[in-house]
Amino acid sequence: MAMTSPATSMAQVPPHSASPQAFQSFASSSSSGSSFLGPRVRQTGTLFAAATIASYIAWHEEDPHAIQGFTEKHLDTFLVDVGDTFGSGFVAGGGTLGLYLLGNIQSDETMIKTSQDLAQGLMIMAGVVGATKVAVGRSRPNGGSHSFPSGHTATAFTTAAILNKRMGKEVGIPAYVLATFTGLGRMEDKKHYLSDVIAGAALGIAISNLVVGEEGDLGYLDHVYVGAGEVGLSVGF
Repeated sequence: MAMTSPATSMAQVPPHSASPQAFQSFASSSSSGSSFLGPRVRQTGTLFAAATIASYIAWHEEDPHAIQGFTEKHLDTFLVDVGDTFGSGFVAGGGTLGLYLLGNIQSDETMIKTSQDLAQGLMIMAGVVGATKVAVGRSRPNGGSHSFPSGHTATAFTTAAILNKRMGKEVGIPAYVLATFTGLGRMEDKKHYLSDVIAGAALGIAISNLVVGEEGDLGYLDHVYVGAGEVGLSVGF
């Protein structure tokens, strides 16, 4: 099913399956919605472009040994290790599930919505990062495979950006600090180059920008409308 914004993906269904009122609601939403190139899409495109340029420059200029020497000399090993753990997929997944359960126990809608956004964002991120790693096929500084982009960094920044959007700066700023240490830790361990980390951070922030809107609304699959002989899917950006 092709998707456009705000909602124009149609399929034929029997005419008696929906009411004219529902179709009017669908048409009204379509005419009043934002264009496909809405603010979030433009912002995300700009971020991707800037990250691509930065990654390209870093790719050709970076010195992993110099970066490792800097991190070992100036950064606290414990903080780097904590940041590295923060970017683990197991930690992010477990934290998302824990937040969802806690939100239901406490009937906290913010926690529930945040956990749902995290689940969506992390799944999208994993798919994009995995496909990019295979397509690029870059070797790691330590000789391993699938270096570009950094999955740990992408995980950390996806998490931090969504927490910041949903729960505010009190949670977001510490999360961004941990995400930064995640990227530094990956370079210190010779798991990634600087360009890998830049690309991972950009991917995480961009994906969070698409998943959570400026007012905290979901970025995808906002509404499904059923009309006279038609079915429509509204996708907001």
